[in-house]
Amino acid sequence: MKGYIDALVAKDPSKLKVSTSLKYTENGVETKLGETVWKTATSLVADTALTFADPVDSQVATQCVINESGSAQGIYQVRLKVAKHEITEIESMVVRNGGQFYRPAGMKPEPVFLQMVDPAKRATREQLKSITELYLEYLEGDKRASEVPFDTNCKRYENGTATANGLSSFNAQSWNFEVTHRILVVDEEAGITWGMFPFQQSASALVVGEAFKIFDGKIMMIQAVMTNMPTRAWD
Repeated sequence: MKGYIDALVAKDPSKLKVSTSLKYTENGVETKLGETVWKTATSLVADTALTFADPVDSQVATQCVINESGSAQGIYQVRLKVAKHEITEIESMVVRNGGQFYRPAGMKPEPVFLQMVDPAKRATREQLKSITELYLEYLEGDKRASEVPFDTNCKRYENGTATANGLSSFNAQSWNFEVTHRILVVDEEAGITWGMFPFQQSASALVVGEAFKIFDGKIMMIQAVMTNMPTRAWD
């Protein structure tokens, strides 16, 4: 992932080892590597990167803020799929000024996200996925907040803005989305799951890339990056 971000801000995709069958999308649209954000990114904003890896499934993803040409900034997230040391899939999202809850300054990860889990206390992949599924069912209206194991101090950030803070916030919110369950990265060492979740299937749906920090059976913190975009690129 570091090599990918370095190549991105250098505007030089030749630095990457990619498969001849590479599939690359940005905001739900299949495009050519080297186009779109590759023409505008200039640097990574320090201390904003939250990166999580799934060596079992050969995937890695990050959420961060990038500086772009001029004085612009973009909230950026990207997933890489790797096979035989080559990148085979790149799924990316850029949220720019005017996006929902847009606040790049709030994208510095909460410290709990950066803490590794003691090997003796790590949850299994199945346990991490199961807890994440409970949250997705909460978004669909099939579970109440009280049925989801939120930590007392859990917060949810969306595009850098805190939209829930503490159990009372989650208990006060109710939803009825049609969520496509796409849990893509399970990082057992960090206790983080992440996925790209369309909140409905349409040509311009809200799609949320959401990272969950899970420890001791509880959701400790949630960080989401989201925008409206087509949802069928990865069917």
